Amino acid sequence: MQIGGPAAAKLVARKINPMKTNTEVPVAEIVSKLQDVLRGTPPPWLRKAMNKDLPTSFEDD
Repeated sequence: MQIGGPAAAKLVARKINPMKTNTEVPVAEIVSKLQDVLRGTPPPWLRKAMNKDLPTSFEDD
């Protein structure tokens, strides 16, 4: 449910962002929710992160 500041900093340094929850949530449930988001329409920040290594093209615009 929670980690301390130094542990969170180590995760962020490895480009892993910890998530804060108010209750204990099984990892399988969190992964399932993430998969649903990826199958649907991810939020803009996530779309940007997913496409960061793709070349930029303006041909279709």
